[in-house]
Amino acid sequence: MPIRHRDFPGDRNSYFDPITWVDVARRLTTIEPTASEWVDRPKGLLRAQVNWSGLILEVRTAQDSKSAIEWLGKIFPRRVANHGHLHYTLSIDGPPHADKLPIEIEINENFAAAGRIPLGTIEPIVDFRSPRLSNNSERLKVIACHSVKGGTGRTTIAVAVAKLWQEKTGKPILLVDADLEAPGISYLFRNARTESRVALEDLIALAHSDASIDYKNTIDYVASRLSDHQLEDGIIVLPLCRDLDELASSSIRAEHLSRPDRPFALADIIDKLARACGCAGAVVDLRAGLVPLSVQFVLDPSVSRIFSTSLSGQSLEATAALVKFVSREMRRNGVEFPPPLIVVNRVPSVLRETGADDALLRPILDKMTQDVLRGHQQEVEADQPLLEDELEISPWRISKIAEISDLQVTSVGWAGFSEQIKSSGFMRRLATDMDAWLDQEQETGGIAESSVLPPSDLLNDTKTRRQKLFEFANRLVAAETADQPVETPLVTGPLLAIAKQFVSQLPIIVTEGAKGTGKTLTARFLVNKASWDSAVYSLSKEHPTSDAFIVPVLGSIQTSEKFQSEIDKQRVNIAQKLGFKAPQRVDQTKAALLAKMKERTASGRVSLWLDAIAWSIGFEVNKDGAGERLLKFLEKSNQRILALVEGIEELYSDPFTGKTPSILRSLLVDLPLRLRGEPGRPLGLVVFARRDSVDAAVPQNKAQFRITYKDFELSWSDDDVLELAAWLATKAGSLDLWHEGFRDLPQIEKERQLEQLWGRKLGPDDKPGARTKEAYTAAWVIAALSDLQGRLVARDLVRFLADAAKFSPTTTEDDQYSTRLLVPRALKQAIKPTSIAKVKETEEEIRELKSVFAKFQRRKKDIRAPIDQADIKALRLVGNDIDLLRRHGILFGEAPPYEVPELFRMGLNLKHSGARYSVINLRRKARQRVGIQS
Repeated sequence: MPIRHRDFPGDRNSYFDPITWVDVARRLTTIEPTASEWVDRPKGLLRAQVNWSGLILEVRTAQDSKSAIEWLGKIFPRRVANHGHLHYTLSIDGPPHADKLPIEIEINENFAAAGRIPLGTIEPIVDFRSPRLSNNSERLKVIACHSVKGGTGRTTIAVAVAKLWQEKTGKPILLVDADLEAPGISYLFRNARTESRVALEDLIALAHSDASIDYKNTIDYVASRLSDHQLEDGIIVLPLCRDLDELASSSIRAEHLSRPDRPFALADIIDKLARACGCAGAVVDLRAGLVPLSVQFVLDPSVSRIFSTSLSGQSLEATAALVKFVSREMRRNGVEFPPPLIVVNRVPSVLRETGADDALLRPILDKMTQDVLRGHQQEVEADQPLLEDELEISPWRISKIAEISDLQVTSVGWAGFSEQIKSSGFMRRLATDMDAWLDQEQETGGIAESSVLPPSDLLNDTKTRRQKLFEFANRLVAAETADQPVETPLVTGPLLAIAKQFVSQLPIIVTEGAKGTGKTLTARFLVNKASWDSAVYSLSKEHPTSDAFIVPVLGSIQTSEKFQSEIDKQRVNIAQKLGFKAPQRVDQTKAALLAKMKERTASGRVSLWLDAIAWSIGFEVNKDGAGERLLKFLEKSNQRILALVEGIEELYSDPFTGKTPSILRSLLVDLPLRLRGEPGRPLGLVVFARRDSVDAAVPQNKAQFRITYKDFELSWSDDDVLELAAWLATKAGSLDLWHEGFRDLPQIEKERQLEQLWGRKLGPDDKPGARTKEAYTAAWVIAALSDLQGRLVARDLVRFLADAAKFSPTTTEDDQYSTRLLVPRALKQAIKPTSIAKVKETEEEIRELKSVFAKFQRRKKDIRAPIDQADIKALRLVGNDIDLLRRHGILFGEAPPYEVPELFRMGLNLKHSGARYSVINLRRKARQRVGIQS
């Protein structure tokens, strides 16, 4: 009967028929450490020895024999037979001479577990009492480059990583060729040096017989010879062997260096050798596959790993299997899975441009996520943050590198090859992701010098600076209700595009933005500037060739008398300058649109929008056709007007019902088409619209519509959010972080600068030999505030920082985290009020959600995310409710169970149970669902 791995029903290799003793050994070797088969194994079961002659179970005492046999029967259901007198057999599906394995029980009261590690091979001895491994006392400065399949460009990646690391540190890097099958680095080195004075083969052979402490004699000898191996670019090469024409390998293996207290001895030796050579670290190019030498490095918890793959099915499947193997063995030995860098190399441009590369990667990344996060299943209360563990947020970093034709035929010499990978752009494409990963894995940056807060004589004390941040951020939470508009908002890509792309003519654009992305804040800024020239100069420090009055036609005035007053004041100013009579108030314009819009035809609605613009500046107020006549007036008088429409959501309750889609279409599609046909473009238009408004107005060809206005979409990237945090802290007068060049800094440098605000990690920072499990703060903030619609919302970060700054730490916390303004507990506790406010605000902005959220509030039992079919029934959610929640990013998934993002989970008072998920996977899926390529 086929055997099934019960710990993961979706596993592709869940079923197999044991034909030989090797299958039996494999089954015992590969039991998932979080599965019941491993967790519930008998305490007295010590070891199994399996070979062609039978199976021996070693137990501590005679009383453990029965439980060991019973456990074996659960592993191999209906295959263990009792023949009496302690005589057992295990049935296998081999030929008659090998269809049964005799089972023996041995008592071993003095058993002591040794530090054995699997070396990628199925061995006859299986330990069930292996000691828990631990990272080295000091994290090794060793990076291992590995791939399961050949042909993925692993050697190219290893060389590029070594050169990038050398450039980053300014110190030499030791580059080790450990590819027994195809020693490409050694051949490159041979063309740069006529003689190899020492090789990896020598290092292993010498260390094998070295009795000195920490192999000092061997390391000193090899280091002295490596002084002749340093190349002009600062790379020191340790080739595989000195004579490349004889590739037969030595019988002395790297695994022979292992010892009980340090089973991964070779990595230790490489690390010490690099230090003896004055190197910042070592890069090891490993042989492809799960060969013992490679496993020595990829299973070492103190070594940083880079896995390379292509998009071919075989390579992706093999990489997933490698991650499963590594994460399983690390769990078995009680160590964390250090996040690797996964380089997806040689991605065809056509796949990258169409997003097909993500479609190929998606199932593999999902599988890898499940394998890495097995065992992360504890329940989390509704008022507790879910994702505080580094591994749960970012189990790896992905780097995708396009196919580069210049590297199809590579140079045979080191200098030529180095120039190729640099001039082709390969190193540049790898640099960003590799730099961020390297900074976390190798701690090359440490705590930045700027992380120390300025002395109190330059800035006020910490408590005062927190208060300033709270007051400033709190004022910006709701831009429409703030006391006054921001003089100049943070200039992100979309705002800069508006300023720079319309120098000689006025813009006619639709600026789409999700809830809280800054539509009202930007509108208030433009109204405050009053003229197009003033606005453009504030954003880009350049002047357009022509000016225009900015006319606010609609605004978010429902909850803000202040904004309404600003709009009406600007209307009066324009009317006076143009010599017109008193204009309509904005509330009168809104009322007129509500009263007349539903009665009009499509063309009539466009005319009504034009009339509303005219009435807003006092031109023929309340007269039909005023807009058409205004266009003629502007043309004759050589005047220009830029109409600003914001807050259109106040005109309707549901964008998808009744005539609302047609009304929205007249504004978002028909009016821009009409204005673009006017000679000289005397009347420009900027419309701020929510995503659901666009969805309703453009039922077809939405992708084409969004491409047209893509540059002006008020979306917030990870980089933008980090910059906004720095901008807020600086504008509040709390820290000196932000400057004009901040946006051009690499993301890792932005994160380093922000350590002054919230620290490097969501807890104590890493120290040598003591890496903390807490998530990196910047990644955690972005993860916790993601709405799973593929975008981040600025308002959520502003509110989050306001709540965190309001928190009062203890004296102990202030002392412990003296180099940061916001302590970890403040950040963790700020998530729930941010989530509660998000739910309330979403309900107010999207009125159709009010009745759905009420079902969550009326529930009579605890609901846990992910929300399954039973929860849906308990909440009394119907199909339309589910569609609505999914559309607005509150539920995620194609079918139950639905995930709920942290941003909404706590506000909806939902617990979380079941397996943890990787936020990067959820965000990637969400981005793909809304058509945003990762």
